[in-house]
Amino acid sequence: MQESACLEVYPTLISLAGDPGSYREVEQTIESKKSALAALLFPALKAAYVAVTWTRAEIRSLRVLNALQTHVAVESKEIPKLTELGLPAETITDPFNGEPLHVKKTPHGWLVYSVGPNFRDDGGKLDAPTNGDIGVGPPPPAAKPVEKKRVETGIPQ
Repeated sequence: MQESACLEVYPTLISLAGDPGSYREVEQTIESKKSALAALLFPALKAAYVAVTWTRAEIRSLRVLNALQTHVAVESKEIPKLTELGLPAETITDPFNGEPLHVKKTPHGWLVYSVGPNFRDDGGKLDAPTNGDIGVGPPPPAAKPVEKKRVETGIPQ
């Protein structure tokens, strides 16, 4: 009985490899299989699916960023609708929650991101590798260098 519940997960994952649904749907499908064996395999299956979905989110974000840089004037303050960029619908969809990717205009350029596996919009915080958003954007502004004060030690240099 446990083996059959576990084996039922695999066709679902195999079918989603070619035409994935949102990560949330897949996670709920895997978690619905209530068996000890499925519970043991779940962390590995989830990690594999997160890795694939993470990469998909980065690629989609990059594709949208390229379209923004190609189709939108640099001085434009308005954020265009993703559907107006001429990209296929699946490339503008967040693979984690099935909603449109998020786009922000920052003083340094465009920021395009997915909510990531925590399903929460963290405002485009891309520097938290496990709990933040996933996407692409301008590098953060460089921190001002700390001025070092010279301390006289009395020792010849």
